[in-house]
Amino acid sequence: MEQTPAPKAPKGRPYYKIIDGQRYDLALLQQVDTYISTSSGNALSEAEVKAIAEAIHDSNRVTKIEKNTLEYIRSNYPFSTKAAKWWDDNLKIGENLQQRIFDLKSRHQVPGLQIIFDQGDLIRQTNIPSNKMGFEEALADALKCLLTDSEHTETPLNIVTEVFTDASPKAADYAQKLEAEIQRYFNTGRLGLLPDYDVDNPDSWENLPYNIPENRETVADNWIFVLALPDLSDHIYWAIIDRTGEKAAYCYGFN
Repeated sequence: MEQTPAPKAPKGRPYYKIIDGQRYDLALLQQVDTYISTSSGNALSEAEVKAIAEAIHDSNRVTKIEKNTLEYIRSNYPFSTKAAKWWDDNLKIGENLQQRIFDLKSRHQVPGLQIIFDQGDLIRQTNIPSNKMGFEEALADALKCLLTDSEHTETPLNIVTEVFTDASPKAADYAQKLEAEIQRYFNTGRLGLLPDYDVDNPDSWENLPYNIPENRETVADNWIFVLALPDLSDHIYWAIIDRTGEKAAYCYGFN
C-alpha cells in the first residue's frame, strides 16, 4: 500500500503535542495514528515505518524533538515483525528513551530509582495484539500508583505510613514529610518490567528476574512492574497496568 508523507501543519496550527510534559512532533504522531487506524493488522508495516523515516530525513537534519518522537513511537505503537526489524536496524535512538525516563523520575522526585527492562522484551510486549498502551504511559501509571495508592493494605505508601514516626499525623506538615519519606525509600529502590511467562507452567518462572504477581495476573493482559525497596522492608510490590487502558492501574505487595 502506497503511503503519503504527513502534511505540514497549517499556519496557526500547533506543531507539537505535549505528553507528560514532553514535546513531540504532532505531524509525525498524526501520521502514525492514521496508519494504525487504517491498518488491517493494527500494526505499523515496513512500508509505513520507511515513510515515517523519510518524513524525518527530508530536512537532512533530525532535531531533538524528532528523535524523541521516533523513540516514543517505537515504545508506544505496535509494529509488524518486518517493520520492527527494519526500524531497529536503521534507527538508533535509545538514549532518548532513557532521558525521558529520567525526566519522569525527576518529576516524582525519585531520580535515584533504578528502572530496569530489556529493550527486546519491551518491544515484544508493545507488539502484543491486545496492547493499546505504550510502555512510557504504563511506566508513568505504575510509578504514580506505587507512590500514591493506599487502597490495598500492603502498598509502599501504607508500609511507609506504618513505620513513619518523624511527625504526628495531626501536624500541619505531616503530608509533606510523609511524601519526602516515601521518596527517600524509592530513591534507593529498583523497579523492573516483568517479562512474559506461562501462568500455568511453574517451570517458566524459574529464569525470571522477578517474582510473578501473587494474584497471577498475566503479561498478556497487563504491563507488570515489580518494585523492591530494600531499605524499607523485604516486601515485593507489583503494579498492574491494563493493556487496554480500560481498567484503572492498581498495585499491591507481599512478603
